[in-house]
Amino acid sequence: MKNGKTKRLFSILVTLILFTFSIHAKEPLSYQKIVELDGFSKHELYAAVCQTLAKMYYSSKSAIQYQDAETGTIISNCHEKIKFNFVVAPTDFKMTINVKDGKIRITFSEISFTVTVGKTSSTSYITNEKALNDFKKEGDKIIATLIDGIKNKSVSDDW
Repeated sequence: MKNGKTKRLFSILVTLILFTFSIHAKEPLSYQKIVELDGFSKHELYAAVCQTLAKMYYSSKSAIQYQDAETGTIISNCHEKIKFNFVVAPTDFKMTINVKDGKIRITFSEISFTVTVGKTSSTSYITNEKALNDFKKEGDKIIATLIDGIKNKSVSDDW
């Protein structure tokens, strides 16, 4: 009996959290950051980003979906577990990376998270600033890992 009440209470709590995230629903929010990387050419950045993404994401859900060396554009569909308030939720998002000499722009868009209680799942896009701020914490970690990979990548053909 106690276990049933706890499960019901947890279900209500999760529903309230999802409601809080989606109240005043509007267009899904996105997050963008521009990072300057002096001393790197567009070609070097493009190659380093592709290689770093391949190392960061092993899942087929997180593969590079589009890449164009001429425009310096890479689009990756990503899947991470991200903490929102006190709930860790599987989160899907699109990461678009644009490179040019000495700069990269990273845009996180179509950010959605899924909460499962028992056999019931609910997926919602991030539509408010509180949830976006929670996502930004993880997004900044992803960007830091990406930048670290770029800085540590040698584009040398000498081997």
